[in-house]
Amino acid sequence: MTPTTLEEAEGTLVAVLNRIFDKIFPKHFRAGRKALIDIGQKRLRRLFNECVKPKPQNPDVGAVKNFYSQLLKKPETKEKLEKLKLKKQRNGIFPSSSDMHILAEAVALKKDYTPLYFIHRDSDYGWFLNEINATFGLIVVSVEEVDTLPQRI
Repeated sequence: MTPTTLEEAEGTLVAVLNRIFDKIFPKHFRAGRKALIDIGQKRLRRLFNECVKPKPQNPDVGAVKNFYSQLLKKPETKEKLEKLKLKKQRNGIFPSSSDMHILAEAVALKKDYTPLYFIHRDSDYGWFLNEINATFGLIVVSVEEVDTLPQRI
């Protein structure tokens, strides 16, 4: 987890916990719900502070842009980029600058962590997990597959 993704992770955690509570607990359980969500957020922040180094200075976004440019040269990956463009209804064929920056941060962190698991919930990464692994050495895992990590490690 990079510093850029902490807020996104907290938001996702709260959304998931709220969905679980909506299914399991009655609406009048609001005080307990808030307390349990606060505990989850505190644990996430503690884990984040224990596991993550300071935000990498000047991650090489150019290398990530070059990576996606190289994908255009291969027909099968170019086709995937074109499908993603349509699926995400974006003007350009490449991921957003923030998505490229997140990947660049992960690549910068890879210098200090081996192996580095890049956990995502974005198809800009998921459709190219083998290519990202081959180019940057990151092990790309979707959020839905996180529960399988202990078996992989």
